Parts: sequence; C-alpha cells; structure tokens
Amino acid sequence: GMIVASLLYERLQSSRYAIQTERRIRQQNAELQRLAEVSAHHLQEPVRRQISYAQLLAYAIEHMPPHSDINKADLLLPMQFIEQGATRQRALLHDIERFLAAGTALAPAQPQETQQILEQLRQRLHSICQAKQACLEFDHLPPVLIDKNRLEEVFHELISNALQHAHPTSGKLLLITVSARQAGQRVYFRVEDNGQGIAPAYRAKIFAVFETVNPHTTGTGIGLAIVRRIVESVDCHISCHSTPTGGCRFSFDLPAASVPSRH
Repeated sequence: GMIVASLLYERLQSSRYAIQTERRIRQQNAELQRLAEVSAHHLQEPVRRQISYAQLLAYAIEHMPPHSDINKADLLLPMQFIEQGATRQRALLHDIERFLAAGTALAPAQPQETQQILEQLRQRLHSICQAKQACLEFDHLPPVLIDKNRLEEVFHELISNALQHAHPTSGKLLLITVSARQAGQRVYFRVEDNGQGIAPAYRAKIFAVFETVNPHTTGTGIGLAIVRRIVESVDCHISCHSTPTGGCRFSFDLPAASVPSRH
C-alpha cells in the first residue's frame, strides 16, 4: 500500500510539473510571437522614412544642373533624417537582442554580493545622479544566487528608469531607495522613488515589450520587460505599486545565496 501510494504521489508531482512547464512554454512562445509582431511594426516606420529620404536625395542629386554648386543645406536635412532613422533602428534591434538574451544566464548562478554591486552602480551613475539632482540610497542588501551580469542589469534598468521618468514635486531632490529582506530561500527587494508615480492603468503594461508611459521618451520601452524576463527566468516575480507618499515602488524577489540557519 505504501509503495502504491508513493508511486501515485510521484506520478501526481510529475504531472503537475509537466503542466507548469507546458504553461511556461506557451507563455514564452506567446511573448516571442508578440515581440516579433511589435518589432516588425516598429521597424517599418524608420525603414520607410530612410527609403523616402534616400529617394529624395537621389532625385535631388540626379536633377542638379551640370555645372551648379551643390547646395549642401538642401541635402543636410534628409541626411539627418536617414541617420536618425538608422540610429533608432539600431537601438531597437539592440534591445530586442537584450530581451531575448535576458531569459538565459551566460554564466553559472553564483552567490553575488548585492551590496557591492549597488556600490559599483552608484559610482557608474554618479554624474547622471548629479545632473538630475538625485540621490541613491541602500544598505544591508543580502547576497543572492544569480549570474552577475543579469543582476547588474536588473538594478541598472530599475534605477535608470527612475532617473529618467521620476519627477518629484518642485524643490525636492529625487530620492531612489533600494531595500531588501530575506525570508527563507528568497530575498525580497524594493526599489522606490519619491516621484510622481505611475497611474494604475499603466502599471501592468510597463512590463510588456515596447510599452512606455511617456510616448516622447527617447528609450525603446523595453527595459522593464528585460527586468521582468530576468526575474521570471529564476522562478521569481516582479510588480509595481504606489508608495504611501505616491511615488513608484518596484517589488521583486530573487533566490537567496544562503538560507539562514535556525538556532
């Protein structure tokens, strides 16, 4: 009886795992399909403009009088549009590659000193923080088990997102705070700012590919999708909420580097 019960339990667990795996694969396939569709849509416009202005340039050059001086000013604007379109296209393609790579580690997961990584990131972003009158604060961040590159990317994207989009009420410095607590095998992080917050209608959308709250931003709107993909690839979760003071709070968990021993 015990053996039969054990076999049934194992079969049930195996079936559950298969269902979860299938669900995850379906979700990833749907995401990749959506990425391909949106990519095609976004890449068509800069390509269209490149072709249009390239044709305009060709026509202008072709119809120049034989011995006239070339009026460079007339050619400069189309050339600028071609360059801007190509630059935008390159940025989109680069971020598509980053998104696709975010689901898989390039190096084995190892214990990472989160506190140290944030210290290095603060130094890298020092000049931007000064320009934006922003302050990055954190302390006592437990180590986590993940590859270093993707851990750096998670924090870089979340902090850069706050630096770009958060605007505190006049007279206040922009304060970005990273805090964490460990519970068992997880470390629960919060990245908060004292900016204007994100409207509830947008909070679910910001983790989707190419979604951006501000249509006039220079970014591609894929940074938070990359963060979500990294977090979910290690079976964790990320969400966005308002802080009690109305700012923005990103909450996510990552695998802990070690489980505290019980005394």
